[in-house]
Amino acid sequence: MFNRSIRRGCLKYKLIGNNNYNSDNIFYEVLQNRGIKDVIEFLNISLDDLPNPFQFKNMDKGTNLLLQHIKQDSTIGIICDSDPDGVTSTAILYQYIKHIGGNVDYVFIHERRTHGILLNELNGYLNTLDLLIVPDAGSDNYKEHKILRHKFNIDVLIIDHHDVKYYSHNAIVINNQLDDIATNLSGAGMTYMFCKALDKKSHINHADKYLDLAALGLISDMMNIKAPEVQCIIKEGLNDINNQAFKKLIEKQSYSLKGKVNPIGIAFYITPLINAIFRLGEYQDRVDLCYMFCGIDQRYEEIAKRCINLNNKRKRLGKKILKELDIDTNNKILLAQIDHSYGKNGMARIVANSLSQKHQRPAIVYYEDINGKLKGSMASNIDGFMDELNKTDLFEFVAGHQRAAGLEIKREKIDIIQKELNEIFKDYDFEKVYEVDFIVPALYFNRVGKDLINQIANYEDYYGRGIEEPMICIEGITVNANNTSLIGQNKNTIRIVDQDITFIKFRTNKDKYNELIQDGGCRINIIGRCNINDYMGNKYPQIIIDDYQIIEESIIDEWIVDLF
Repeated sequence: MFNRSIRRGCLKYKLIGNNNYNSDNIFYEVLQNRGIKDVIEFLNISLDDLPNPFQFKNMDKGTNLLLQHIKQDSTIGIICDSDPDGVTSTAILYQYIKHIGGNVDYVFIHERRTHGILLNELNGYLNTLDLLIVPDAGSDNYKEHKILRHKFNIDVLIIDHHDVKYYSHNAIVINNQLDDIATNLSGAGMTYMFCKALDKKSHINHADKYLDLAALGLISDMMNIKAPEVQCIIKEGLNDINNQAFKKLIEKQSYSLKGKVNPIGIAFYITPLINAIFRLGEYQDRVDLCYMFCGIDQRYEEIAKRCINLNNKRKRLGKKILKELDIDTNNKILLAQIDHSYGKNGMARIVANSLSQKHQRPAIVYYEDINGKLKGSMASNIDGFMDELNKTDLFEFVAGHQRAAGLEIKREKIDIIQKELNEIFKDYDFEKVYEVDFIVPALYFNRVGKDLINQIANYEDYYGRGIEEPMICIEGITVNANNTSLIGQNKNTIRIVDQDITFIKFRTNKDKYNELIQDGGCRINIIGRCNINDYMGNKYPQIIIDDYQIIEESIIDEWIVDLF
């Protein structure tokens, strides 16, 4: 019943569940489709379900080390990593240490967008530091650990979540990946767990005040929201936002967020503001942002405006770069070189993401840096892509996450890299296939549509990576000049109204609209997401269309016979 022939285009979709669109508990079906077997247990996850922080190797040593240095009034420094997870990790640690009577003498901000320990950035401080803490980075800076420990007698404490080969011999490293415990926690999540351990040792309950920052770090680093440790921190953190910088950014984005503070909204409208500072801001912008989250700099309005302005600049620059690129979309892996100036501004990751999302296949974007090295970023729509690249002999390194990572290409491989990548990934099928929770014939959707939309939309606070927002397919929607219009200031939005339910397709054009209504109209299959449109206090169920396809009338006749 659900394998349909088509006339125009090629809309591919597959059902991922039992298609129980008549269920009284639609969200139960959605969670089941995402592999959550005990739905009741999942919905009742709490902070009590977090692991004991002392299960992590070196947690006892790490907390003892910090408390010892605080007691000795040592000189303490923190390196702030160059992304939202790094900023939130630093802010959690800085404020917690201050609360328990310690003092952080220095917060080091990278002079450029990079990660980990750069000794040249510590020049002038190496003879004064007693303890250097690196949250959200630094596990594999083995050489730097040795120099700091043995040449300058500086203790090094790492609180991290990135994949590395082994524990350092010259630093205390707390890393959930090496322990294989709560591996979906990001740097901010691990820093929060470190503070929970300090709570236990100090017999206080203060770490939970920073759950909002931990939630922001987890969301920004795209951690799997299905994992219990991630779900409970995000749920509790977004329910009680204390950090004034976080509050101000939410306030500035209130129109886009529509009063809803949930993982999808944070990922789309808050995280990019922080990333824009690190990619396009000057050094002082990065300092001010970090200090704002730490509460050191309280110019919240001014700094937040800078975030907005730089993010708008990022959007404009991203569009400009994409227009300049000549991409052969017949390749299995998209490969593009951008100008050094764009790479210096951190646009490689943004362009790679845009290319991967648009063409539904992995993308690698690189540039030549001032030292003549070919550096860049990759973005992928499949898991395990980083590991696959690291198996090749094409890169000096690929490091980060499986779907998004930084990289350096071997100079001697540049002339053949596209050919070799096409050969290596020739058997991979990157063609877009929509995974849908429900496939509903239009005749049935008239009866169940409102309830289906309401149930799905009411649980929007749970959606994120791992519990992806449900997509549904409605087959055979009638479209004609009477129920379809082209709206918006730029006339680039199609609106279809059928049985009091609105279907909205953004970023379209007049030609697409005319194709739908010509010759008296047509019927279409729709792939979309459920949404409640709150307009002037009135709420309307609607479907945001991701894709659609015009279907043959002869096929529709066959469906009607099937239905009745």
